[in-house]
Formats: sequence, C-alpha cells, structure tokens
Amino acid sequence: MKYYDYEYEEKQKKKIPYDKEPIVRQTNYNKKASKSSGGGTSSKALTFVVCILVALNLILSGLVISVLKDNKSGGVKNTTVNITSSSTVDVAAVTSKAKLSAVCVNAGYTTDSTETPNYQQFFKMKSNGAGVIFEADKETGEVYVVTCYHVVKGYSTQAHILLHDSFVPEKATLVGYSSVYDIAVLKIENSKEYAKSASKPCDVANSAMCVLGEGAIAIGNPQSMGFSVTSGIVSSLTDLVPVDGVVRRVLRTSAAINGGNSGGGLFNAQGELIGIVTAKALSIPAQNNYIDNMAYATPSNVAYSLAKNIIRNTRPVKAVLGLELWAGSNGLTDDVVDGELITKQKVVVNKVEAGSVAESAGFKKDDVIIGFVYGDTVVNVTNTYSFEDHAFAINKGDKVTFYIERNGSPMDISVTIKETVSADNQNWFN
Repeated sequence: MKYYDYEYEEKQKKKIPYDKEPIVRQTNYNKKASKSSGGGTSSKALTFVVCILVALNLILSGLVISVLKDNKSGGVKNTTVNITSSSTVDVAAVTSKAKLSAVCVNAGYTTDSTETPNYQQFFKMKSNGAGVIFEADKETGEVYVVTCYHVVKGYSTQAHILLHDSFVPEKATLVGYSSVYDIAVLKIENSKEYAKSASKPCDVANSAMCVLGEGAIAIGNPQSMGFSVTSGIVSSLTDLVPVDGVVRRVLRTSAAINGGNSGGGLFNAQGELIGIVTAKALSIPAQNNYIDNMAYATPSNVAYSLAKNIIRNTRPVKAVLGLELWAGSNGLTDDVVDGELITKQKVVVNKVEAGSVAESAGFKKDDVIIGFVYGDTVVNVTNTYSFEDHAFAINKGDKVTFYIERNGSPMDISVTIKETVSADNQNWFN
C-alpha cells in the first residue's frame, strides 16, 4: 500500500507535528446466544424444552450489566444498565441538526482572493478551517463563532466566514483568543446572510458526560473544499497532547480529520457539540510511521466557557482556587451520574496553597471533592479537571459552594473567588 502525506511541504502550516504510541485497551464483547433445537417423541419432553426456551428468551431480552463499585462501608453497590439496540448513530440525522451551526473559516488574502472574496476566491485563501456558531441574533445579524486560534493566527484582520447554506462569504472580526488553549472567537455584525439563513447556534453537551465508544461526528472544511462530514467514535476521554510546544487536554476521536477541519465541531449522537477539533496525530512516511484515525478536540465544556469568557473580557481569564487535586488511590470506577453511566475518578485534595481562598475557606488535605455549585450551575465532580472545565465561567467575586467528604462525613465549604489569571498565563498541563 502506498501512503501519501497530504500535510507535507506546502501544507506545513496546517500540520500538527505530533506523534504518539498507540494505547492498547481491553474490549469486552457481548456475544449473542445461539439458539439450539432438539427433537423427541415425548410431548412432555417437548413441552419442557419449549418452556425452557421461552424462559431463556425472557432472560436474554432483559440482559443487563452489573457494575460493581466500592461503597463507604467497604461493600459493593450494584448498578444496572439496560443494553438496547439503539446505540447506533444516525449520521444523516445528526448532520441535519449539527450543520446548522457549522461554518467554514478561511483567512489570509492571496493573489486569487481579494478583501471581498467571492465563493470561489474564499476557498483559495491562505489559511483554511472551520467553526461553530455558539451565539447569534437573527434580528441584529450579530453572530459569534468559536474556532481554533491557529486558523486565524497572523490573519486576524483577514478572516471570512461562510454559512452552511450561503454562497456569500462575510468578513469577521477577531474578538479575542487564547493561544494556550487554541481557541478564538470571531464576530460578524449586521450579517444579511445569517438573517435569511437556516443557521442557528449549536446545542452544547456536557463533555464531562462523554463515554468511551460513543458516536462522534465531525463537520469541517477539509483541504478547503467546503463542508464535509466524517464519523467515528470517542476513542479516549482525556489525552494530554503536546502541540507546538504546549500540552493540551483533549478528547480523542476516530473520525477522519484533515487540514481544514481545525476549529470545526465534534458532535454526539444527539447533534450536540462535545468538542472543537484542534489537531491530529501526524504520519511520517519517511520514518515508516503511519497513523490512522487519531484526532483531537478541545472538550466543549472548556471551549464554550472560554469563548463566553473571551466575549466578556477580550483576553480570557480563569478563576484561581488554590487547590492541588489528584485522583484518589481507588483509580477509575463506573458510576451513574445524572442518569448516565460514566467513568469517574475519586478527586482528592493533595495540597492547599498557603494564603489562597481555599485555605481561608477551610479546605484540608485529603478532602474528597464530590461537587460544586456556582450561580445556577450544579457540577458533579467526575475527574480532576472538573473545576478546570468551569473555571472560565466563574468570575472574580463569584461564590462557589463545594460539597466534600472529610473522614467519611459530608460537609460543604463556600469560597468567594478573589483572583483570576490569564488563560495564557502558563502551560497548564505541562
């Protein structure tokens, strides 16, 4: 088989120089029981066999998986999850919803594209990507789009957006960005195209509720050839990926991703945004190293709250708590959160920083964080990044109430945020 590296040489500006050894994960398969038939001359024996088969069929139709979890007393807690045949993803149905928020984002004028590029010239611009509408107003024609910063980097005054059902690109302005998180917000004002378009803001999923193996659909502008849809699954819930010298926390997907997909949406089976596509693992044919279906997206919880933060502050800031958290020694467990079975970490306070609001509020080492509330938002803590996911949505002066366990006893601690820092202040995961 011959391999061709589409990202090489003239496409260098689009490639992500990252490679990674594959992770082998264990997979359990549920095999259907095969029906067996038997014969006999005795009517009683035949009746007995029929009864057994009917009973077996009833048992199989109610097949469940029992998930065992240690409880506080050291025993087990049984959780049942029904297995149904509705787990398949209707890609066409998802696309019909998700495409309404999808846009192409191209930037950088060339000899083939003017400051007011037409449809053909738009796809010949220097930098090619995609984006997602997350806030808009039909009456005013004001549209906010979240995309990747690297799509418009160096061309912040030359960015244009194309709606999914339009042939007229519109110029956009850069509201703000975070280079560390590779997120940028673009804005169109008085958009005549949006006013008459079927386009609308996306529905945003809680990315903390993603599960391994669930369907994932990417909509983007690969190779600057217009809107395109690819599908796959969520391959990994948390990867720490070094990109351009910065370590980023991302979801991994098997959906096919190419140059021009950057900034586009990754959607779940309900057509809700679960991530913003940001990178892919790169094949290096010269080293006989070939990689298939390893691409990455910034979780929607981070991308959405960061985008809203950019609108408020232009240069985004994040709330500082003063806690160092770690995953407890119990490792990963499966538990039901908000009616969904997801993988959870036990999140434990490893260190309380001296002089921080966490210290003054009374946090102690080894406190177990169960959840927290700010404003009208209630968060179940599922991993050590749960507060990170919401840090951009919390402002200086906001009150956050944490629900914890200390020595096995429940209690709550209220904290008033007194400090925020720049989202580009440091490489948070290095």
